[in-house]
This record gives sequence, C-alpha cells and structure tokens, in this order.
Amino acid sequence: MRALVVEQWTVITAQERRIAEADERIAMQDERIAELEWRLGRDSSNRPSSSDSRYCRPPPRSSRRASGRKPGKQPGAPGSTMGLVKDPDDVITLDPGCCGGVEWTCPVRRCVG
Repeated sequence: MRALVVEQWTVITAQERRIAEADERIAMQDERIAELEWRLGRDSSNRPSSSDSRYCRPPPRSSRRASGRKPGKQPGAPGSTMGLVKDPDDVITLDPGCCGGVEWTCPVRRCVG
C-alpha cells in the first residue's frame, strides 16, 4: 500500500511539473501573440501606402450615388456630330511632304522618302 502511495506521489509531482512548464510556455506565447497583434494593428507610417496589404485597407467609398444610368450618351439624347455644309468658307488640303521614309503604294501618288 505504501509503495502505491509513493508511486502515485511521483506521478502527481511529475504532472505538476509538466503543468507548470506548460503554463509558463502559454504565458510566453500569450505575450508573443499580443505583440504580433499590436504590430499588425499599428499604423505603418514608415512605409508607403502602396506597400500595405490590400486586405487591410478599407474599400473606397464614393460620395456620389448611383443614378442607375449607364455611362455615355443616353438613349433619346441628341447627337453631337458636326454636320457637313455644301459650300464651306475655307478648304484646307493637308498633304504630307514625306511618309517618314516608308514607301507604300498611295492611291493618289507614289510617296518617296
């Protein structure tokens, strides 16, 4: 009976030592986690904002509200193309002096660079 008590006492002592070591390790890990969370949450003002993770930035918010219309000319709106006239005031002919050194077959004349 006495041997059983001694054996149980030895097991209990070993378990208490392991529990104390585990408690110490947990306390150190809690401190490390708190430090890492603090680093993660602090303002990274020494880095440009482009290097910040896109997951940490808030989504862009516009002060304008959506109207429900698609961009561009709306159906039924008048067009803005300038119409041709039968008798213009001035006629300007633009004739390139050279085609940049590239020879090609021009429908009007042969361009020589």
